[in-house]
Amino acid sequence: MSRRKKPYMTTVLDHLAKAELKPGSIHVIKVRHDSWCKLMKGTGLCNCNPEVGKPERVPKPEDN
Repeated sequence: MSRRKKPYMTTVLDHLAKAELKPGSIHVIKVRHDSWCKLMKGTGLCNCNPEVGKPERVPKPEDN
C-alpha cells in the first residue's frame, strides 16, 4: 500500500497556519522542487516532494 503525499500547496498553507504573521507584513516562502518535477517543467502538477521553507518577512523601507 503506497501513501500519497500531501500536495505542496497544502504544505505551504500548513506552514502559514503555524507562523505568527503580523497584519500588514509581507512574507516569502521558498519552495524548492526537484529538477524532474512536472510543475517545474510546465507539464503538470507537482509530483515531487518539495522542501518548503519557513515564512521570511520582507523588510519595509522604513525598517532600514
